[in-house]
Amino acid sequence: MSQTCQRCAASNAEAARFCRQCGAALPELRVQSLTRITMLLARWRKLSRSVTRQELRSLLGEPRRIESDSPASRDPVETWVYEYESADTPAQRVCGRVTVSSSGSHVVAWCEPDWDRLREGPA
Repeated sequence: MSQTCQRCAASNAEAARFCRQCGAALPELRVQSLTRITMLLARWRKLSRSVTRQELRSLLGEPRRIESDSPASRDPVETWVYEYESADTPAQRVCGRVTVSSSGSHVVAWCEPDWDRLREGPA
């Protein structure tokens, strides 16, 4: 697919920003995300490694459960497990995990729930 220059009518690559023939600026390519951002998804997208334990609770609420790492490890961590289910199909659940440093009390890593599984329904 190509785009046509409005000034000289030359054909240009779809991703081109300027006309290859006359150098005129081409219209910006508009991109629309198909991801529907829900409030819950938006909260997960605010996570960063600078988030503290207290901020995590404010952002995502209380976890369903907390799994502790072995106390003998050098940098002990806790994994906070969050579970969500669809109001339409309560049997369909997804899980998100956030790893929190026990010593530094901040987020180390996280894995968002697979939101698409809630939309698809039961397998």
